[in-house]
Amino acid sequence: MDRVLVHTEALQSFVATVLEQIGLSAEHARITADVLLSADRRGVESHTIARLKWYVDGIKSGVILASPEVRTFKGFYRSIRRHSRAWRRFGTGWMRIFAC
Repeated sequence: MDRVLVHTEALQSFVATVLEQIGLSAEHARITADVLLSADRRGVESHTIARLKWYVDGIKSGVILASPEVRTFKGFYRSIRRHSRAWRRFGTGWMRIFAC
């Protein structure tokens, strides 16, 4: 397979543009593109731009929210530890209960 070299700035601009076109704010698209490219540069294969399609598909299907309402809860960590059996049983569903 031949290598294709792309300038970092061009790739970051492309990724940010794709993310903006599917609903992320310009700031969130820029930050996300930066995180994905940073992972590429560090060799963290689980979070590289190779995952861009996964993010796009997740946002289009509604599995990932492009503009989530984020709230923090005082004592959140303590609550999870107190209910650790429920955490193991329900997995990410437990997070949805606290994050709604």
